[in-house]
Amino acid sequence: MAQKIIVEGYHTDRAVAPLSELIAGLREVEPALPESEAGRLLVSPPFELTSWLPDDAAARGREALEALGLRIVLREGPDDPSWWRERDSETQLERTPPPGLSADRVPEPAPAAHVTHAPHVPAEVPPPVPEGIWETWNEVVFHPSRFFASPLIRERIGNPFLFAVAVSVVGAVLGVPGNYVLLQGQGTTLAMELLRAVLATPFGVAVLVGISTVTLHVGARIFGARGDIGIAFRIVSYSMAVNVFWAVPMLGWSVPWFFYFIYSIAGLQGGYGLNPIRATSAALLPVIVFMSLIGLVATLVVLAIGASGLETWLQQMQQFEAP
Repeated sequence: MAQKIIVEGYHTDRAVAPLSELIAGLREVEPALPESEAGRLLVSPPFELTSWLPDDAAARGREALEALGLRIVLREGPDDPSWWRERDSETQLERTPPPGLSADRVPEPAPAAHVTHAPHVPAEVPPPVPEGIWETWNEVVFHPSRFFASPLIRERIGNPFLFAVAVSVVGAVLGVPGNYVLLQGQGTTLAMELLRAVLATPFGVAVLVGISTVTLHVGARIFGARGDIGIAFRIVSYSMAVNVFWAVPMLGWSVPWFFYFIYSIAGLQGGYGLNPIRATSAALLPVIVFMSLIGLVATLVVLAIGASGLETWLQQMQQFEAP
C-alpha cells in the first residue's frame, strides 16, 4: 500500500522547529521539492506532498515531521501506485496502463484521507516575518497572536532592535510639534526638541528593551518555559511597534504600556509555548519591575524637592535676628 503525506498544520501543544529546519525536513521526505516552494507551502497549510511513498517510508516521514512540530495526516493510495500520476490536483490513469488493466477502465477514486491521530482544528499559522517596516508593523499591531506564534520568532532573522528604534523615532518626532504647542515651548525651540527626539529616543529604547528583555525572560523561566533570551529580545523589540502612538500629544507615552503587556502575553505563548495563565503571570514581572522603578524615581524626586524646600526654609529663618 502506498501513502501520501498531508501537512495539516502546526502543533499548538509543543515546540515548533524554526522554518529552516521545517524546510529541510520536508525536502528529506520530498527531495524534488524546491526550497522556495517548501517555504511557500509552510506559510499556509494544509498542503499535500506529491510523492506516493511505501508504508514504511511514509511512517518514517510522518514521525520525522511530527518531531519538528507539524501535524501530519496520511492518505492511502492504490496497491500499485506506479500507474497513478497527479495532474491538475486530480488522480488519473497513465496513458500506458499496467498489464491486466483495460485502457477504458476508469480507476476507482483514492480512499478518503486516513487520519492517523485525533483530528482537531488546525492552528492559524502566520506568514514569515514580513519584509519592510510597514508590513512588519501592520502584522504586529493588527495580528499579534499570529505574528508571535510564528516559528520565525525563534530564529535570529533581521534586526528587531533596529525596527524598534525606527518606529520609536517616528513616533517621537511626530509627537514633538503637539507637545511643543501644549507645553508652550518651555524655554526651548521646536528644532531643538526635534533634534532631542532623534538623538535621545534610541538610548531610551535601548534601556527599555534591555530591562524588559531580561525581566520577561526571567519571568518565562520562572514559570517553566524553555528557550534562550533571544526569544524575549525579539518579543520586546517587535512590541515596540506601538511606540508610533507616541505621536499623540501628552497621552501617547502612556498608551503603549497596555499593549506591551498584551503583546508580551502573546509572545510568551507563541515564543516560549506557555499556556495563557502562565504567560500572563510571567508578563507581570516586567510590569512590577517598571512600576517599582517609577515609584523609586518618584520617591527620590519628592525627597529632593523636600530637601530643597527645607533648605530654603532654614535660610529664611536665619534671616530673622533673635530678639
